[in-house]
Amino acid sequence: MRGWFRRTAGTLTAALVVGLLAAPPARAEGQLDRAAEALAEPGVWADEDYQGLTEDMVALLDARYARAETPFRMALLTEKTDDADALARDLATRVGEPGVYFVLSEWDDPLSDYRDSARGFAATAVGATADDLRDENINRAGINTGNVLLTLPDSLDGDLSARLPRDFGEDRFLVDPAVTDVFPELTEELLRDTFADTPRLRVALVSGVGGASDAAATTMAADLPADGAMLLLQWEDSEFSVVMGSGRDLPSVGELESIGGSIGISRVEPELLPTRLTQLAAVLGPDVTELAREALDSSALYVHPAVQDGVTTGERLAEFGEAFAALDSGARVAVLPEAVTRAQLGEDVTGNGDDDAVARLVAGDDEGPLAVFLADMHYLRISDAEAVGGEEFVTAADRSRHSGEPFLETTLSRLLEQLGSSVAAPPATGEDVGAGTPGQDTAAGPALADSGALRLVVWVLLGLAAAATVLTVASARLLPRGRPRLVARSLATASRRKALARMTERQRHEQLARSARTRAENGRELARLENRLAALPVGYGDRLPPGLGQLLGEYERLRAAHAEARTVDQAAQVRKDLARAHRRHGLLVLVSSR
Repeated sequence: MRGWFRRTAGTLTAALVVGLLAAPPARAEGQLDRAAEALAEPGVWADEDYQGLTEDMVALLDARYARAETPFRMALLTEKTDDADALARDLATRVGEPGVYFVLSEWDDPLSDYRDSARGFAATAVGATADDLRDENINRAGINTGNVLLTLPDSLDGDLSARLPRDFGEDRFLVDPAVTDVFPELTEELLRDTFADTPRLRVALVSGVGGASDAAATTMAADLPADGAMLLLQWEDSEFSVVMGSGRDLPSVGELESIGGSIGISRVEPELLPTRLTQLAAVLGPDVTELAREALDSSALYVHPAVQDGVTTGERLAEFGEAFAALDSGARVAVLPEAVTRAQLGEDVTGNGDDDAVARLVAGDDEGPLAVFLADMHYLRISDAEAVGGEEFVTAADRSRHSGEPFLETTLSRLLEQLGSSVAAPPATGEDVGAGTPGQDTAAGPALADSGALRLVVWVLLGLAAAATVLTVASARLLPRGRPRLVARSLATASRRKALARMTERQRHEQLARSARTRAENGRELARLENRLAALPVGYGDRLPPGLGQLLGEYERLRAAHAEARTVDQAAQVRKDLARAHRRHGLLVLVSSR
């Protein structure tokens, strides 16, 4: 019996393996033919294995090209080429329509952890030349200057440049329709609602504006009054860059950009943009300490609208307000956004060494106990606590800020506890409820009571062994094409994107907050690498030495990887890859000098 089973299992396994080996490879053929067929109308066609652009970038390109006056068509291929310009010309011939044609191709490079790549360009019967593209590419060489693939349509058509806000009237907001096509929540209505109380602000939210790197910002900043500001949000790789200008009566440009974007290279993810706009509206709006003082005249708790932890609801805050109002001490509490507060008050107030300067401003003439918590909205935590009204109360406020997450819920609960009160715990979400079968003793394991159970286990183990053999062989054909490390990275990237898509806004905030410092360092290192590469002969259609081409391809990958990085692990991987790119640049310079 045992011999029969071994022979049968071996035969079945061998048959499955041979069948998989005989199956034809799932390699795409005729990519350019399929691209030409799909691009009867302007837009983007991508091979399913193309990894060089994010999904949002591809969608934005497609939406922008569909709306451009000059027809734009782009094919994203995964075939090795020595002449991408020739592929672009071939694509133009196959489509047979006037317009601008891009071909971006990438392929596995056995000498690099990143794919090698090439870009090609062709134009037929339109007012665009290779020189136009090179000029526009040079204009985009700096940091936060846009992506040439998205700025070129405006460079040729001028449709967005002509509509940039130049005053504070009805046209002070511009939202590129292509942006709304891809991100439906990003609309002109959002800008008008968010900045309803900020009349001296011009905002442009665009896919890309062509021309000189600073032309758009210069246009929007022209004739800014002392209390005026401008905000240019332009797509880069997977985020919007944040460029601001401000009059002398407002906080500095650096402070505003860090509030609207991030520390270091100021950029913001599309899903976080509404929150960042709320922060900007707060810093450009009324004095937050005055708002708090007025609100606390009729309530024991004030939480500025720009302070949110993604969990604590308005109803829950109302419960906390009632609990503080019921205290015999008459204690009051305000929670303000730290960056906004410090930007509005300036170093003269917040940096003079006073531990209660903000609390005294909010308290005004009232001498009762008052706590002011300052919330860091980048790291989602209470970063500072100031209080007046007695040493015991000041100590209680300071201890409360060292609470966990969600920071509003835990900080307010902790303060109430220290003051001898409390609120009922929020309803359970179900996430902490243990899983299991009712009535089942989870400590008891399965018992192999007789030989029948033993035989069953043997069958299961043999089946698993056969399946493992099959999967080992099948993985080479079923997984995406490419080197094993690239395949693993591709699958991991897809998994992370799905995981991020399932996260709540608070969870995304937490991931971004934990990786913020590393991402800021990576941004500076990426800028340093860009400066080191600035003198290299980069251009469409140029024939580059293999080592240089690989390094430039790696730089493009690093830009995309840095833009996509959200978690600590992703940011750490980018940092490691950046260090290797710097080493490769040094070796390339050494070899060239010889």
